[in-house]
Amino acid sequence: MKRLEIEQENIRNNILHKRDLLENYLTATAAFSYEEQHTPEQIKELLNSYYLILPYIPGKYHTYFSEYSELIVDGVMDESNFKRARYLIGNYIIPCIKTEIEKM
Repeated sequence: MKRLEIEQENIRNNILHKRDLLENYLTATAAFSYEEQHTPEQIKELLNSYYLILPYIPGKYHTYFSEYSELIVDGVMDESNFKRARYLIGNYIIPCIKTEIEKM
């Protein structure tokens, strides 16, 4: 009985950990959706959260997350890059994260 309780607690902790990582990534991403200028700390936070969630993201979405991160790191947020970033967020990143959270 105790072993089953421990296993359930481990599963619950893993789910909460994954959810926290995904939510932190969304929080970091939000800063780039609404602000024109970004600090090195904001960029670092986004990249750290990106690398932390990468193992939890299905492989078919890695390209979209990677492209979004590259747009941010490059720091050139002209109209074209801003539109592309918003497209990636709305069409791939948020739907992917939503699906991963719903699986929990």
